Amino acid sequence: MPEQQPLDAIVIGAGISGLCAGWALRKAGKRYKVLEKSKRPGGPIETLHEDGFVFEKGPNTIQVDGPDLDIFFAELGLKETLVEANREANKRFIVRNQIPQAVPMSPRDIFSTKLFSKRAMLSLLTEPFKKKYSGNKDESLADFVRRRLNQEFLDYAINPLIGGIYAGDPEELSAKHAFPKIYNLEARFGSLIKGGIGLTRERKAHGTYYKTKLISFQDGMEALPQTLSEKQSENILFSTDITSICKENEHLWSLNYTHSDGSKHRIDSRKIIVACPASALLALPFSEDIKRALGVFSEIPHPPLVALSLGYDRDAIAHPLDGFGMLVPRVENMNILGCIFASSLFPGRSSGDRVGLSVFIGGARNPELCEMDESELLGLVKADLEKLLGASGDPIYVRRTDWPRAIPQYVVGYQKYLQQFEDLESAHSGLKFIGHLVDGISVPKCIRSGLNQSS
Repeated sequence: MPEQQPLDAIVIGAGISGLCAGWALRKAGKRYKVLEKSKRPGGPIETLHEDGFVFEKGPNTIQVDGPDLDIFFAELGLKETLVEANREANKRFIVRNQIPQAVPMSPRDIFSTKLFSKRAMLSLLTEPFKKKYSGNKDESLADFVRRRLNQEFLDYAINPLIGGIYAGDPEELSAKHAFPKIYNLEARFGSLIKGGIGLTRERKAHGTYYKTKLISFQDGMEALPQTLSEKQSENILFSTDITSICKENEHLWSLNYTHSDGSKHRIDSRKIIVACPASALLALPFSEDIKRALGVFSEIPHPPLVALSLGYDRDAIAHPLDGFGMLVPRVENMNILGCIFASSLFPGRSSGDRVGLSVFIGGARNPELCEMDESELLGLVKADLEKLLGASGDPIYVRRTDWPRAIPQYVVGYQKYLQQFEDLESAHSGLKFIGHLVDGISVPKCIRSGLNQSS
């Protein structure tokens, strides 16, 4: 039997977007439920506490880029447990000639760096004088960078960056959809450099300038979904298997689900908010017309990714690990995409005289590596870490995490998927899609995607 009074909303998925949608509905005084198939909240946000190490299986940090996130964490009571990244984490490395080179972080550093050649520096100086793009086609990020800068910047800046953020390929990703901030600098100001300067001046003039910071929490990233879940526990149902979702009439949806104890339930709601990854989205038991329309989302690429959490004795690593981590460009022909210096990021992430490294393998660059068994894969990783960081011997801690369908790729032509979401919402009143398929893949974007669902 359904609840006597229809709910205002049902949220499908208790990842970070779904949990934040629930939080927004709670604050607005709405009647709602969040349904989650698994036994835990947070989706890929999960923290490991093992053998004196703290590792993240998914996102390692949150880049706080606006005061709204500060307010949000304070509302949750997380302000006191929030930790900012160590100052040295501002330092990043990109590998060139199999040597980790520090990324220039100031205009002065740019002209003394060993990462880029003088020719590349010249292209940077001439960037403000290059014509603004006047075409209509959805341009790849690689074409965008070659046009405004040059191939060297693509190889040694953008390619490794894309490997670190999307585990993707800049030749395939859309500049407009994968990196809208960069795309809009040219669209608004005609230049990346002029745009960066102009945007900073605008924000300072309007009092909206905000100095970004990199944060986590004392117990790790999982503290965020855990806190959101605990504060709305009466509204979240775990271990649920949705068996049907159908429209009862113009203003009412009906959802049936089975709980892990075998009990069957029905909920009626005025709104269905879908906050789940593509694989779960395609499996939802909507009516046939909606299921057919959802079929297009099976085309969105999700390259596989393996994360290896490795612990070493400190004296087994020659590199000082004085930064966030390192990224490896495709042109370096190595096996790993990059490595986060996990124990350097935040205090208390390793015990004693030991260090932790989070290494990423596969992605769009080398998907076949994800099929290797752990010992074979570890052998490749150890060889790369020996060359790049002077790592010797075997790690004292190893944990492998597989993501068979890791990060949705905002490829050239991604607008057709966004349009399909809009068309479905227009054709079926009360249906809403949120999360990383729609509003961006970063944790802040997923948070905001959920917090916008208060009505």
